[in-house]
Amino acid sequence: VVAGGRELVSAPRGAVRLVRALRALDVSAQMKRVRAAGIPTLVVGCTTDTLVTLEHSRTAARLLGAEYRELAIGGGHVWMFEQHSLLASILRDAPRVATTPGDVRPDSMDSPARLTTCA
Repeated sequence: VVAGGRELVSAPRGAVRLVRALRALDVSAQMKRVRAAGIPTLVVGCTTDTLVTLEHSRTAARLLGAEYRELAIGGGHVWMFEQHSLLASILRDAPRVATTPGDVRPDSMDSPARLTTCA
């Protein structure tokens, strides 16, 4: 269940506990298995995300052996809700992960002008 801003403000202790629990979560072994399996992945970090910081995103990309992109835009952890066309463009331009008949990508989306690729 995703809580909205109003719910988080009205229950700040719960929000703090959630953030601490998420930050304590260690899925590095699973990420290494994804990398070992050769599954193509893409990690997108956002400079205004305070829940999954750029350090977390870069670490995830390294553990996954993933392509990494970094966005300098507002919106924090949920930037894609306001910038859905940018997300669609990033996904469209990313290396193909699947080639099944159900794999659909948008044909025309806004260009990701604020997208930077980081090494």
